Amino acid sequence: MSPPSSNPPLPLPAKKRKVPPKTKSFHIEPPKKKKSKKKQPKEPAKLPWDQTLEECVAEAQRAVDEHFKKKEPEKKTPIDPKDKAFFLKMTDANRHKFIPPSDYDCSTTKSYEKKKRSARSLSDVPQLGTQKKQSIELLVVLPTVQQGLIEFLATSRLSVAQVAGGKIENHPIVPR
Repeated sequence: MSPPSSNPPLPLPAKKRKVPPKTKSFHIEPPKKKKSKKKQPKEPAKLPWDQTLEECVAEAQRAVDEHFKKKEPEKKTPIDPKDKAFFLKMTDANRHKFIPPSDYDCSTTKSYEKKKRSARSLSDVPQLGTQKKQSIELLVVLPTVQQGLIEFLATSRLSVAQVAGGKIENHPIVPR
């Protein structure tokens, strides 16, 4: 063994631990419980079938008055003229911007125009109302009394003057 020396050996230094810097504690204390006040029980409202007629009418009138009372208009807050001018300019600028139609709008307008053009070429035959010279005479509808008179005149081969009171000529009968 070796003789004791005057200087004892130093102990090995311990590993240093990383200590976070000291900051304020974020520990939040729970809120203190409030002492609950004992609420006095309110008397329940009288039910309509338990009320007298006068009480019921008074309650109904109170509800009607409350419903139809005049409402106070909302107070308008003044708007700064600079802000007002800024927003008016912004809306005017957006109004004048050209917004191109969407693909759907383009396709629908295109197909509508195409259908419109093709419909014109298919209808080359003019309709009755659009013809210059009408091929059918106008239809005249007479009352039933006049229609019966016209049928009688046609079957009897009489003229209107003869029926109105003129002489009816008798033709001689030809012997056979």
